[in-house]
Amino acid sequence: MKKIVLTVLVLLMVVGLFPEDTILLKKSESIDLLEKMEANDFFMKAIFDVDVDENCIYFLDHDLGSVFRVDKNTAKLVNNIGSKGQGPSELQYGVSLRVINKMVFVSDIGFNGIKIFTIDGKIVKEFKTISLPTWLDVNQRNEIFVSGVSSEGYPNISIYNMEGKKIREFLKFPCKETWGTSYLLNSKVIFRMDNEENLVVVFILKKLVRKYSKIGALLWEREIKNKIMDKYNTDAQFDVRKTGAIHFKEHVFSLDIDGLGNIIVGHIYGGVIYDKNGDIIHLIQFEPPNNLGTFRIYDGKILAISGFCREINVYKCNLKQEVKR
Repeated sequence: MKKIVLTVLVLLMVVGLFPEDTILLKKSESIDLLEKMEANDFFMKAIFDVDVDENCIYFLDHDLGSVFRVDKNTAKLVNNIGSKGQGPSELQYGVSLRVINKMVFVSDIGFNGIKIFTIDGKIVKEFKTISLPTWLDVNQRNEIFVSGVSSEGYPNISIYNMEGKKIREFLKFPCKETWGTSYLLNSKVIFRMDNEENLVVVFILKKLVRKYSKIGALLWEREIKNKIMDKYNTDAQFDVRKTGAIHFKEHVFSLDIDGLGNIIVGHIYGGVIYDKNGDIIHLIQFEPPNNLGTFRIYDGKILAISGFCREINVYKCNLKQEVKR
């Protein structure tokens, strides 16, 4: 009898840790995109953000001061957008990008503003923002949502037009939701807009995800936590020689929204996929556990970048709902 009870308990633990809706991404079954790109004779150093459109993947390399536009199918470089420097068509320290309406929007904290290019690399506009622009997103009307800090010292998200005029403050977060004294950490949120212009905001240090309506009303809040993350948090400490990320193991690194409004949040052990109502529909786990930096979902695939640019892999995934961008 004791053996039966013990067996049942073990089965429950296993099912609880690896539920049926967990997507297991095996590196051995992935496509090594970095290898294919290097075979095409171009190299990147430190990817801070990535976006996709119908034909290409866009990698923002803040060390090289450039956006690499790469063909989805061939992994060949189509063109570079920007270069390192302080001129109008150059980037000093790009940290976030968005590709929409055949334009590439980059937040450059070295410039303290936004730079806008065509996808072919021609500069369209640049303008300074009121505070350091740590993240951005753009709607179909080319209104630019920028995170920073308000004049009162509160982390906020403001809206600018293409000419660089601030239209209004969209969200302001109370001081009790900031951490430490670092300007960047206090203002560091990442966010994406869905097709209905609702805004999903992730607080990377507190591991919270919130969804706001297009008028700024809070719709729901979830803690970014799952049993895969719990397992590794309670296991032995990560070996810093293997991951290089011991100090970041509690953080959230990426956010994406697909065409159906599903929300994909990446953390160092994998990810969580929520539906538009905030219910978990999938967990993502990497095998072996990956030092995740950023991932995007497109065309039924997951693009995962680990260690800023040490690994770039494409995994096939079977989601409960078809993913369309």
